[in-house]
Amino acid sequence: MNYFKFFIKYSIGILFIVLAACNAENAEVNSSAANNKQTDKTLAKQPHYIGKPHAPIVMRYKASVKNTITVGQQISYKIYFSTSINASDLQVRYTTKADLLIQNPSMSIAFGEQVKGKKNLLELNIIPQQDGLFYIYLSATLDINGQKQSRNFVIPVQVGEQLIEKTLLKKSSSQGEVKQKPEPARIISMPAIETTR
Repeated sequence: MNYFKFFIKYSIGILFIVLAACNAENAEVNSSAANNKQTDKTLAKQPHYIGKPHAPIVMRYKASVKNTITVGQQISYKIYFSTSINASDLQVRYTTKADLLIQNPSMSIAFGEQVKGKKNLLELNIIPQQDGLFYIYLSATLDINGQKQSRNFVIPVQVGEQLIEKTLLKKSSSQGEVKQKPEPARIISMPAIETTR
């Protein structure tokens, strides 16, 4: 009979502890909900700014050569920049690797004040030095009321018939070796299978 009384007292004690814990948890939840409502009211009073991850600049280009580009042939690129907002200045910097020689006297240009939709022309003349896939790198920067926003662009230049793909193959040591493949690697697409547990 003593075990039965002990069991009843023990069960009642655990029940009180569980109820006390539930009441404390409910008080925390209510306090947290009140704080969230206060935070929501504070956030509602602040202005919301929705921004893009890059400057609102659009770039389009045309190459003077539509056929295969050959080594030593001068190519002219007409590159057009426009903005979707008004700005006090638009500057463009450009560069390439040594395999493409830029014939322009400067590596940057400033277009001045920008009006929404205004087209700005950059004419770029290059001469490829060897076959392969190369790139022209452009960085456009807008000055909007003293705040600068930039956006980067890349123009691919394929010289010659065959696309040369360079891959880094690992050796047994920690160093790698660059090898050229005769043709581009093929991509095999397989359907994805989703599993849930």
